[in-house]
This record gives sequence, structure tokens and C-alpha cells, in this order.
Amino acid sequence: MIHFKDWDDNQLASIKAPCFIINGTQDVGTVEHAVKMSHVMPNAELMILPGTHGSFIGEICTAIPGSKMPEMTVVAIEEFLSK
Repeated sequence: MIHFKDWDDNQLASIKAPCFIINGTQDVGTVEHAVKMSHVMPNAELMILPGTHGSFIGEICTAIPGSKMPEMTVVAIEEFLSK
């Protein structure tokens, strides 16, 4: 990530596959950037969740004990993939 320069809008717009963009309110990328990406990519869906990077998927360093957020995220991902 240190040397990552981002993709330009033309590159993002060229992605034709369905994409599910998931971002946390306190994530590495900003909510505004995720929204912009979802508008540029022709087949993108967007889900903004409360929390830090990875907490909504139960990532070990940011997991919140007892949180149901990872289960909810899995359900949303499964629904997206089943389309």
C-alpha cells in the first residue's frame, strides 16, 4: 500500500464485472472515495458500514468481541454473490 498510486477513473470505468465495494466509516479509504468509485464503476454496489478497516469482517486485529457485524457482512456478501 505504501507505493500504491490509485487507479484512474478510466480504469475503474472499464471494469464490467459486478463489484461489491464495502467500506467502513473509519476505514483506510474514505467513505467519499468509496462512493466516487461506486459511481464510476458501471456495475458496482456499495455498502458503508460503521467501524474500522476489517472490523466488519471480524479481522483479528480490529474485531469487536460479541459484534454481529461480521455475520451481517457475510449475509450481504452472500446475497451479492447469489445474484
